[in-house]
Amino acid sequence: MNMKIAAVGASAIAVHGVATLFDKNKGSLTNRSEAAKEHFKNDLIFGAQVGAVGIAAKVLNKTKAGKVIATGFGKFAGKLLNGISHLVKKSSSNIVEKFLKNPTKAGATVIGTTLGLNLLYAIYKFANNKGKIDQKYDDAAKIESTTKNVILDDDKNASNLIAGEISA
Repeated sequence: MNMKIAAVGASAIAVHGVATLFDKNKGSLTNRSEAAKEHFKNDLIFGAQVGAVGIAAKVLNKTKAGKVIATGFGKFAGKLLNGISHLVKKSSSNIVEKFLKNPTKAGATVIGTTLGLNLLYAIYKFANNKGKIDQKYDDAAKIESTTKNVILDDDKNASNLIAGEISA
């Protein structure tokens, strides 16, 4: 199952870069290749972050070391919550008791939640960077197109000027 997810992710990275390379809205081949390069880097970083979260979740869930880490973290979190429980309502004492009764499960829950939040942040950052990259290279393509038109128009006017045919 995990290999299928990795294969889908890798092909999504490749397809996105290739699609950018053939996108005619990105202007010249140089501009498109730069956009594809930036998208590839963004996709690669995102893939690495998602992979790291997946590996951490697998280690946490399936190995002895993961259970030891979860237990230690659960005990720490239980003590921390016990120390601040007097600041919150009585209902928080039930949470503290649950943490102290089963620190492995509590630690795994806290670490899992942290991993989930990390994954959500990675998705947000990926999408935000993707939009910035698209905008940057779309703007560069528009400037390229405008500059090309201005230069071509100036060349036409220059040749007409030489021929004495300019009408102001």
